[in-house]
Amino acid sequence: MKQNLFKYMMRRAGGIFLLAAACMGAFSSCSDDDDTLNGKLDKTNAEVLSQSVSSLSFTWKAIKNASQYAYELRDPEENLVDNGVTTDLAASFTKLKPNTTYQLKVWAYGAYGSGYETSEPIYLTATTPAVVQLGMPEVKVVTSGATTTASWKSVEHAKKYEY
Repeated sequence: MKQNLFKYMMRRAGGIFLLAAACMGAFSSCSDDDDTLNGKLDKTNAEVLSQSVSSLSFTWKAIKNASQYAYELRDPEENLVDNGVTTDLAASFTKLKPNTTYQLKVWAYGAYGSGYETSEPIYLTATTPAVVQLGMPEVKVVTSGATTTASWKSVEHAKKYEY
């Protein structure tokens, strides 16, 4: 009788163990989406939108479940030039030095209480162009009666002329 009771208990315990293992397998995941299930946001990707001798503009793609984006701009010596948090998908920086390489760091935040953590940051570098010294135009002045005409050949890189 003791042997029959032992076999019965082992069969019941084994059945309970199998049921528990099946339940655990139903609620676990081995997919590549584990980061999303754990609240980890994807990385964004950024690109330089525009550059001038004293400004840089960057843009980045939206991330699913992100509510805002943080950014930092650093100079070549890694000094913080500017930083902020925005819901926009772009940031612009002015009053920069010409011919200088800057590094932008961008990362995303999930909404407060959503269970989503910050994304891994991405880094992007961009260089402000150097100031180009323009050549001096050679002006030719012609007067004919009451009309005076000034003309000159175009100067490389000049965008407008004033006189």
